[in-house]
Amino acid sequence: MTPKTALAPPPPEVTPAAPARDLPATLARAAVQVAWTARHPREPLAQAPKPGPIERLYYRALDGWEAPIYRLPPRPGASGEPVILAHDLGMGRLSLDYAEEVSLARALRDADFDVYLFSHRGDAGAQHPQGSPTFDFDDIATLDLPAALALVREISGAPRAHWVGHSMGALLAYAHAGRGGSADLGALVSLCAPVRFVVPRSQARAAGLIARLLPPGWSVPMRALHHAAAPFGGPVLWGRLAGEVDGALQRGLQLHATEDLQAGLVRQVARWVSSGAFCDRHDQIDYTAALRGVRTPALIVAAAGDPLCPPDAAEPAAAALSEARFVILPEPYGHLDVLVGRSARDEVFPQILDFLEEHRGRVW
Repeated sequence: MTPKTALAPPPPEVTPAAPARDLPATLARAAVQVAWTARHPREPLAQAPKPGPIERLYYRALDGWEAPIYRLPPRPGASGEPVILAHDLGMGRLSLDYAEEVSLARALRDADFDVYLFSHRGDAGAQHPQGSPTFDFDDIATLDLPAALALVREISGAPRAHWVGHSMGALLAYAHAGRGGSADLGALVSLCAPVRFVVPRSQARAAGLIARLLPPGWSVPMRALHHAAAPFGGPVLWGRLAGEVDGALQRGLQLHATEDLQAGLVRQVARWVSSGAFCDRHDQIDYTAALRGVRTPALIVAAAGDPLCPPDAAEPAAAALSEARFVILPEPYGHLDVLVGRSARDEVFPQILDFLEEHRGRVW
């Protein structure tokens, strides 16, 4: 089935209007703003998002789900190799394009790439067909990702696209490549993506219990939780995940760049933590082992200060891929610091740009 494509003119503010299901988060954000202003009249609660000018497109997966994908078109005269950026679990596209000084998307656009910000059926802007609200990681990897790639190929004219994924965004590309889709990818950049899960037995048991008990169709209201916690900064929910992110920016990300988590997705991630392995929903495909023999050039980045993905949790993917380069960022880099930390633009982005420049022509 041909993906559905719809092009809208670039809006003055790229953040789409909140759908009705975001009303609790909107009310929570307003209440937090009032409370913060009363306590800190001279300090802004959050840095407002200022993403780049975009085109909003839509793709349709084979099962009828529709989701937007956002394009930062290449500059006039640019070679325009397509690069798809994919965000982490519980985050949104603004984590990749929040403001000029912390926008990986705009750094790539300025390097003459044609940039696409991937969103999937778990994001607020997605629409499900009648009676199909439940999904998991495998649905995103096997249905949404191929449909988005098909749309990008159609628009760009390139037979392949580069993929840059942050954590779960990279895991989606691993799963696609491991299922035989590596020919769709020119080069792959993986940022803080764990494929090995070594946790205390008590935590593994708790994850297994979550996997069994979460009701289908239920969503964890992470947006509202982040909004309520924003005035307290990182210690409440993020801790070491964003230790090098300025306070106003961190609170802005909590208010504007987070997404709710659907139960099926949480359940599959909990199974990974419980079993220790990155597998499909039926435990029949070990996605890490399936990468053996895949020859897609890959840059795999881990951060020494990342509690969610320490370097030894990311390294097995580098060992499995035939052409992988493994980079460990020193402390204090954490999970989100690789994207929005104070030094990310000067120390992390250039490594990504140099790697993609090296493999720029592989999309053709």
